[in-house]
Order: sequence, then structure tokens, then C-alpha cells
Amino acid sequence: GGLWGLAIYSYIRNDKGGEVWLNEFKPLQAAAIDFEDYAEKRTEYSRLIEGSPVSPAVLFYNENTKTPGLFTQFDVVVFDEAQSLSFASPDETVAKLKGYLEQGKYSKGKFTVSADSGAVFIANVQIDSKGLPTNKNNLFGELPEILQESALLDRIHGILPGWNLPRMSTDALSKGVGFKADFLGEIFHSMRNRIEFDNEKSDVIISMEEPEEVTSEK
Repeated sequence: GGLWGLAIYSYIRNDKGGEVWLNEFKPLQAAAIDFEDYAEKRTEYSRLIEGSPVSPAVLFYNENTKTPGLFTQFDVVVFDEAQSLSFASPDETVAKLKGYLEQGKYSKGKFTVSADSGAVFIANVQIDSKGLPTNKNNLFGELPEILQESALLDRIHGILPGWNLPRMSTDALSKGVGFKADFLGEIFHSMRNRIEFDNEKSDVIISMEEPEEVTSEK
């Protein structure tokens, strides 16, 4: 007589010790449930967001269910296909996102919290015949207008130029022993608490300039 489904809980510490909160529930009776697709978007330390509009309640705090948002639950929140990203309440979401990325904390209603989750935006840009961006002077030009606000872009720590990365192919597969993704995630998670790795990040500089052509005379 009960309702079977997939549930995700979180443990929230408080003055009384802690509480277990229900974050999400997907009934198995629903014909549209795809378990593999549902599980793929959640890992222990990261959360992938794609497709549907994102609301402040999901990212920051749900005042109806009294549930903290994704930025308090994961090491990183990844926004996929950012060039087509949309928000349920754009002005409120971006305003809180700017404040969080600057101060590492945010408030929603009577709820105030500090968090250290990162935000990653994955987007596509137009590439020319040389494999370089067609608009090198404005790499953010294809993002939604609300994400092009300078105050938000100033809070982005860096860009990984995907056009400089080799394309994935069967040749890239390891032929020896490798790390499983969840084990590698544990390594990255532990590195977040080690100060020396913050210094190493500041030493990494990636140039996005077009490389000069080298010619030789025979």
C-alpha cells in the first residue's frame, strides 16, 4: 500500500545534534523515471544541472520545505549548456549568485548560511576553421543576457579554453591501470582542505592567444 520511489536525504547538523531532511523524491510509478539518467546527475561531491529552468529555491534555500540548496550540499554545482541556461526568477537568482560568489554566503528569508561550493558554467562557443573562437574579444557573448552582467563575470575565477584541449577519441583511453571516477573525486575532495593547492592554482596561467605560425626554410 506504500509508495515506492527514489529518495535523496541530507543530514543537517544543528544545536540538537542533527536532522535528516528529504531533498528529493521520485515515485517509481511515474512512467518517465529513468534511473540511470537520474543517478548520473548526482555524485557524492558534485551536481550537474541541465535543461529545465533553475530556481532560487533549488540553488539556495527552499522556504516551503525548509531545505538548504545545492550550494550547501556539494563541492561544485555545474551548469551544463550555459548558453541556453534559464532561471525561474532570473533577477533574484543572479543577485544571490553574485553575492555568494563574492562573499561565500547568502541569505534567503530568515535563512543565512556560509558555503564553499564552486560554480562551473559549461558552454559552447562558435569556432572558426582554425579551431579558434570566432569572437575572441567577447567569449561570453553567447551566454544569456542576464549572465553577461559585468558584476557577475568579475566573480568568475578563470576560463578553461576547450578549443585548446584535444578531442576525445579511443586513443585517449588508458591502456593500463586507472582511477575510477568516484575514487578520483575523493582525491579532489580531500585537496580542497589543503592550503598548498590554493597556491598552485594561482600559478597556472592558460593563454588563449592564437599561436604564432612557425615556418622553416629548406
